[in-house]
Amino acid sequence: MIDQIVIDQIFELINRSDLNEVFFIRKDKLYRVPYDSIPGVYILFNKDEIVYIGSTVNLFQRVLHHKNAIPYSKKLTKPMKWDSSVCIAMNGDRDVYFKNEQKLIEFFKPKYNRQYITDENKRILINQDIEVKTRSYKNVIDILIDMHLTNAINNQGNNFDDILKDFLSNFNDKQVRIRMKKKCLKWFQDELLTD
Repeated sequence: MIDQIVIDQIFELINRSDLNEVFFIRKDKLYRVPYDSIPGVYILFNKDEIVYIGSTVNLFQRVLHHKNAIPYSKKLTKPMKWDSSVCIAMNGDRDVYFKNEQKLIEFFKPKYNRQYITDENKRILINQDIEVKTRSYKNVIDILIDMHLTNAINNQGNNFDDILKDFLSNFNDKQVRIRMKKKCLKWFQDELLTD
């Protein structure tokens, strides 16, 4: 059970005008997520300790990614330990929830956030590649594509054609599907060039 004092501290640090809705999710109850993206900040707990804080354009998808994270074969890593999460949906753009994320990280200093990794927990999976890349894109669609395709390739082991077909099936409008397909193919070509 998450300590009420910690919850109170979280909400004292967050700008109230940015707050939209709050979700408490236990890891063992997290099976699938709605496709609709809800931006905001998420906080992972192990018992009553905050172990990781992040921000994202799709709260539920990102938390589910942490649940199902499989370490990269080239890195000596293992999934981080957590059992519950607080997802805080926020109003505004990426800057709004990024600033709130930074305030929370500076206050709580979670052990799995990059800047607070010690020798003891150095081998824990923190997906730095995705975090760095998402901050370099200019719009939410590119971030969504990067996160979805990267997660699907790394964690499900599917080939790109199957992942692309599955991703495009979420869009009803033909013109939107065509634009999204072009963006996905460009993403794939960029990934091949950087490998």
